[in-house]
Amino acid sequence: MKIIAITLLALSFAACCDKEPDISNTDCIEIQQNPDYITEDLNQDFTIQFPTNYTGDGLVVQKFANFLKFSDKVIVKYSFLCPTDCIKFYGWSLDHPIPNSVIGSTIDATTSFDQKIEFCKNDIIEAIFYHNSDNLSFGTLYLQVEDKYLESAKIQFEKEKLEEVISILKTLKKN
Repeated sequence: MKIIAITLLALSFAACCDKEPDISNTDCIEIQQNPDYITEDLNQDFTIQFPTNYTGDGLVVQKFANFLKFSDKVIVKYSFLCPTDCIKFYGWSLDHPIPNSVIGSTIDATTSFDQKIEFCKNDIIEAIFYHNSDNLSFGTLYLQVEDKYLESAKIQFEKEKLEEVISILKTLKKN
């Protein structure tokens, strides 16, 4: 009886631990380019597209890597310090397994970004955008780099512009 119990326990442990993490998702938004938008380098690994009314320098690399594009109601930005050289423009990585929400910063507070939107290419999640749903909303974009999702941009937008933000984020493209 002990042998059967030990065998069942070992089989169930092996079955749960041998599985590769499933990063496919058929419910996420399919990534696609928009021929009416302007393409910008987001960082060394990705491009992103914006409507023609967006201004800002885009990617600027010096002793730090900055990105800024904005309209009257949406701001997409980041700033990463480059201690030795500007080769990688990413922040923190997401916990594993991928959480349903993250803690993020607004102008004057730390809050839960409890809304999650995934962006896919061929059913593989390539980007995750977490945001809050305040009238003035804030969010963080994470991009898949190798086997991690790394912080890649901060986005501030008026709540009614969420669809515009999604239309921009779904243009992300790996170089």
